Amino acid sequence: MSYIFLVIKGMLFGIANLIPGVSGGTIAVISGIYDKLINSISNIFKKFKESIKFLSIFLIGAVIAVLLFSKVLSYSQDHFKVATYCLFIGLILGGFPSLYKVIHKKYNILNVILMILAFSIVIGLLFIPKGKVQDDDLKLYNYILLFICGILASIAMVVPGVSGMMMLEVMGYRELFTDALNNLTDFSKFIDNMKILVPVGLGIIVGLFSACILMSFLLKKYKIQTFFAIIGFVIASVIVLIYKMGVTDSIPEIIVSIILIPVGFTLTFLLDYYSNKKEKKELLKEEINDINEEDNNG
Repeated sequence: MSYIFLVIKGMLFGIANLIPGVSGGTIAVISGIYDKLINSISNIFKKFKESIKFLSIFLIGAVIAVLLFSKVLSYSQDHFKVATYCLFIGLILGGFPSLYKVIHKKYNILNVILMILAFSIVIGLLFIPKGKVQDDDLKLYNYILLFICGILASIAMVVPGVSGMMMLEVMGYRELFTDALNNLTDFSKFIDNMKILVPVGLGIIVGLFSACILMSFLLKKYKIQTFFAIIGFVIASVIVLIYKMGVTDSIPEIIVSIILIPVGFTLTFLLDYYSNKKEKKELLKEEINDINEEDNNG
């Protein structure tokens, strides 16, 4: 059953990375696997067997989601954007209670400043001018920029609240990338698609390891401060989604959108609760044992 939950979380991670304004890192945090994901990638050579097992199952879900839902999400964003974004707002909010427990009663000036700074960074991305690159304009420097886009997108995947797709959009390559991804099964354009996907993919691999090593260090040495920053990112990501989803005149879509927020909230909340239930019990047992040992020594 734990493998099924991990595949589902991988699918949510994959789907999130397809939507500008939604962070895969945020989904990883609110679904309770962020630490495990970061440590598995950063320690893949030290704990190879354990890391590969976790990452393989997780990536199966992510790849399935990308292959199955890339066209569906493109269609839903074009025709039901408000409803689609409301679902993701609910998904993000559903993981907030467990995230808040980490920082509860640990406020100080530095932590609050870090949270505000993280919030401001994500909001600031909204106001960076967006470009657009056509596939018939690609030169050597464009492929280098696609590689750089992959690095930035992978960092955004790891940093909660920062959208990988938004980074591609800022640099003007999002539409080019999503078109290549959506047409991956069109073998007549296979080479053209690979010219775009390969440099981005290589950049993602390079950036992913670098970002995970950094985040692993921060979570070990400055966990509380890092989580305050993460919460700033997460809150900002909700604001970004609200800003980017716009409005709709369709009464049915408005009704569905209102319903999808609690649906998304419940899905993430229950997924986090049941998948981490065993782990929480073990942690509680360890705490009780530590208390009993202290009482006996006392």
